[in-house]
Amino acid sequence: MSHDERDELERRLRDALHNAVEDVQPRGDGLGRIRERIETGGHRGWWARLRGPWLTSPAFAAASLVGVIGLGVVVTVGIGQETGIAPPLGHATSEASTTISTSASETPPPTRSPEPAKTTPHTTTPAPTHSTTTAPPRPETVSVPVYFITRTRDGYGVSRTSTSTTVEGGKKHQQDMRAKAAYDAIFTRGPNSTSAGLWQPGTSVVDASVAGDTVRVDLSGSASSGTEQSADAARAALKQLVYTGLDAVPSASSVQVRVGGAEVSSFWNILTVNAGGVTRDDEALTRPLNTITAPKPGASVTSPVRLQGTGAYAGGTVYWTISSGDKTMAAQTGKLDTGTNGFTNWTYDVTLQPGTYTAQVYEQVNGETRNAQEVTFTVTS
Repeated sequence: MSHDERDELERRLRDALHNAVEDVQPRGDGLGRIRERIETGGHRGWWARLRGPWLTSPAFAAASLVGVIGLGVVVTVGIGQETGIAPPLGHATSEASTTISTSASETPPPTRSPEPAKTTPHTTTPAPTHSTTTAPPRPETVSVPVYFITRTRDGYGVSRTSTSTTVEGGKKHQQDMRAKAAYDAIFTRGPNSTSAGLWQPGTSVVDASVAGDTVRVDLSGSASSGTEQSADAARAALKQLVYTGLDAVPSASSVQVRVGGAEVSSFWNILTVNAGGVTRDDEALTRPLNTITAPKPGASVTSPVRLQGTGAYAGGTVYWTISSGDKTMAAQTGKLDTGTNGFTNWTYDVTLQPGTYTAQVYEQVNGETRNAQEVTFTVTS
């Protein structure tokens, strides 16, 4: 081995040893004791003996490099454990290295069991509670719609007015109170002033309540008939009950009428109604009271002419008059007993001369003509 090669080997050994111990921080007088041990061991004489022929051997040089690096690691681990410095990253502390680093005069510190981690008691904050009890609504004065029966030129109609009442409690109770107050307003003021005298004297409201979407009104037994036995009068009274109940309780869609505690399927024995509840568009409230079904308007017919119609007529009697445009021809009149105050179909045949005619069909109530209907037609032969 040449001189340059030996110098290069020495440099590499020094660098390796330096890198191994450069991060070591000896505790106390540890560095002085290390130096003392090295000098006592004949450091320079030992090194001079190695610089002979043995050192020139390539194999010995490689082994020496490995040995010196290992020595540096051992010294580093020993000093690090003695001074409390952790070994290099990736090298776990072994039992052998602990034995090497501990001197005869020093006793390693006792191993302390890791203290259990302190736990902070978990305090559960109770969720805020909300009372489910709410104060009942305060009494409130409200305006409730009421329908009165009015007399018209052609018969009877209904008009809307209102009354005031005080309601309280829950929604259902308030609905019941509204319905009861509205119906009471019809009868406590007197049927003559509120219903054109059509209800029998003594008629009163027994009860009124709401069940689902139906308003129930229970009237006294005297409400089983009216003072006038006509479909026109019965319809006005039924409208009064239905319209009042539905307007007083807007969430409802039908009104069930009871008389003396029993459901009604024939109102005043004139109008056929749904016993479970009457709606605004029920046929009993919308069907025409008088309709001429034949002859058709503008039709050409032969004699005898068949008059046909359907409706409900006071006293069960339908009246008719046939007049001509020819002033020389006298008008013909007649009547037909239908046998019922309720709705029915009727037919009547009349002999006529050729010409153009107008037929009028109607009912009479106390001498008054009601619900008149007309049709014009031509008789050809």
